[in-house]
Amino acid sequence: MPVPLWPCESERETVTIHQATANDSGSSRRASECEIRPILKEHEGRAQLIPGESDHPARENSRSVKTAFLIGPPRCGTTLLGYLLGGGPRVMSLSEPFLAYAIYGPRRLRRFFFRLERTEGLKRLAPPNKADPGAFLGFLEELATANDLSHLVIKETYRQDQAWENVRVLDWIATGPNRVAGITRHPYDAAVSTLKFCRWWRGVAGHVLRLGAPGLPLFRDDAHLMEYFADNWSGFVHWCQSHGLSMTRYEDL
Repeated sequence: MPVPLWPCESERETVTIHQATANDSGSSRRASECEIRPILKEHEGRAQLIPGESDHPARENSRSVKTAFLIGPPRCGTTLLGYLLGGGPRVMSLSEPFLAYAIYGPRRLRRFFFRLERTEGLKRLAPPNKADPGAFLGFLEELATANDLSHLVIKETYRQDQAWENVRVLDWIATGPNRVAGITRHPYDAAVSTLKFCRWWRGVAGHVLRLGAPGLPLFRDDAHLMEYFADNWSGFVHWCQSHGLSMTRYEDL
């Protein structure tokens, strides 16, 4: 049962962009690489990672549900993979619930879960009122267990920008007892996908979207967007290395 909580990436757009990138001509692909390569080299090893401090000690999952996390940079296939895994038997797949909890807060997220539980015929449980990642994860696991689901898949994207920084929460997840899979994608393909996806954030559409999500990044131009992408992508690689996580390429799935 895939449940998209935060529409940062849609499954249809992920598939469409990946296919369009794969079908690009060789000259177009080489031109994109020539534009992106200097930025990636400049950012290599430059990402500033926030030291991980576990505010909540790792605890064993006493519930019957098995929880797994899919973590990767934006536009790297984590949404599509989570959606596909959500099609399995007795699986609940959630897209970026921790990011949504941080942005929307407890009140708006409670309304979302109540609507979800009503429309999907789930047993009604209320998320915690306080911003506590341990309590929120416990709620998600309890929701899955109460509805006789055996697996919980949670997709989160790595973000180190100022407004939506979630590295501390991801540090807490990586040091916990649940399985964590790092998903990445060839940086040139991910960069092209990011350009195509984020250009529509500008103009009227971007202003309307920021009414509901004030922290949505605002990019001056393509060069500024590529700076942001390269810094975040390289930061994710260093983050995986610091936690000893293996990374799976989206192209190899």
